[in-house]
Amino acid sequence: MTLNAKAVVFDLDGTLLDTYRLIFDAFNHAWAQQGITLSDQEIEARFGPPEPELIQGVMGEAWRQGLARFHEYYQENHGRLIKLAPYWQEVLSCIKHQGYRLGLFTGKGQTATEITLSQTGLAGYFDSVLTGTEVNHPKPNPEGLIISARRFGIKPEDLIYVGDTWVDVEAAHSVGAKIALSTLYHKPDEKGLRLKPDWVLRSLEDLHSWARELPPVGGKQEIS
Repeated sequence: MTLNAKAVVFDLDGTLLDTYRLIFDAFNHAWAQQGITLSDQEIEARFGPPEPELIQGVMGEAWRQGLARFHEYYQENHGRLIKLAPYWQEVLSCIKHQGYRLGLFTGKGQTATEITLSQTGLAGYFDSVLTGTEVNHPKPNPEGLIISARRFGIKPEDLIYVGDTWVDVEAAHSVGAKIALSTLYHKPDEKGLRLKPDWVLRSLEDLHSWARELPPVGGKQEIS
């Protein structure tokens, strides 16, 4: 594989952080006043649009109250349920040391993203943060990667995207970006594997090796 990338863009939920339990519980808190409870699988099947649209799809006209309840629960329980694993500081610093710009592109809404970045200390690592409420089309549409590349002044094919599901793989492939599929926090996304990502990060050892083996920016080379 020839690599000539200039930036690495990360997904957030399920990739940098194991946030799914908090997200599922916050959604059920959002619409509990309407007597609605959905299973984790039912909520996950609705993933794609950011929180306002997802909640509106369940609650209808009462969605604004539901969104407020979502954010209230999300913020109050974030510190209890979400911790940034200590190895991420080393990994992100390693990538930056090699000359890569660092970006974040998540389908999560802007308010929840800001809560997470603030409470985990991740905000300072990223040169660009793009959320689901700032794009018109959710993944697998590549709009977010195109915008991220534009912010860096590079072509989308000069990006590496790191995500955890098939929508991340498809979005990257559709614009010629490289893609690393992470399975650190949950079982492998089988559809994502079938789409043949450039790397599969199945363990902490894989993650460290991948970060260390990225060539310095400007040093195009073949990598295995």
